[in-house]
Amino acid sequence: DTLYAGYAWALLLALGPWVWLGVAILPRPVWRWAVARGGIRLLRRLAGVELRVEGGERLPAAGQPFVLVANHQSYLDALFLIEAVDRPLGFVAKRELAANPFARRLLRRTGNLFVERFDPRRGSAELARLTAALRQGQSLAFFPEGTFRADGGLLPFRMGAFLAAAQAAVPLIPVAVRGPREILRGDRFFPYRGRASVIVGPPLRAQSPDWSGAVGLREAALAFVSAHCRADAERTAPG
Repeated sequence: DTLYAGYAWALLLALGPWVWLGVAILPRPVWRWAVARGGIRLLRRLAGVELRVEGGERLPAAGQPFVLVANHQSYLDALFLIEAVDRPLGFVAKRELAANPFARRLLRRTGNLFVERFDPRRGSAELARLTAALRQGQSLAFFPEGTFRADGGLLPFRMGAFLAAAQAAVPLIPVAVRGPREILRGDRFFPYRGRASVIVGPPLRAQSPDWSGAVGLREAALAFVSAHCRADAERTAPG
C-alpha cells in the first residue's frame, strides 16, 4: 500500500504541472477542458484506477446549460466528474480555495465560480450571480452537501444549486458518485488502488421558479443519489 501511494503521488507530481500549464495558457475554454480531462484520464489509467460512467447520454445536448449536483465523498470527486462530462463544466467552490494562487489560476481558467459558504448575508447576491451564469449559457456543478466526511452516508443537501436551476429554468442533472472514498479518504492523503462509478440520472425540471420548485428538485435529486449510494453500500457490505 505504501509503495502504491508513493507511486500515485509521483504520477501526480509528474503530470500536474503540465496540465496546469496547458490550462493556464490555452485561450479557449473547450481546449482547457480537453487538457484537464486528458490529464485526469492519463493519471487515472497509469494509477490503475477503474472508472465506470453510466447514463452519460442523459446529459443535455451540447450548448444547453444545466446544473449538475453530485454527492461528495472525497477530493477525487471533481476529477472523476471532469472525466465523465464531455464539455466545460464550472464547479461552484468555496472561496477559501481561491487563497492559493496556483489553485485559483487553475480553477478560474476552467470556469469555476467561488462563493462565500459561511456568509448568509451574501446568499441572495451569490444566487443572482449563479443564475446569471446559467442564463448566459454556462453549466455549473455543485456538491450540495457542502463538504464530505470520512465515513459513509449523505449530509443534508443545501438549497443553492436547486434555487439556481429553478430560477434560471435549466435542467438539473442528479449524479451519484461511488468509490472515491475508498480510494482517498477525507481524513488522510493516502491513496489506494480501486474503482469508481459516476451514474448520471435523468434531467429534472422545476415545476416553478420559486422556493417550492427548488424544494421539489432537491427531493427528487436526493432520492436518486441516495438510492444509488444505498445500493452500493449494500453491495459492498460484509456478508
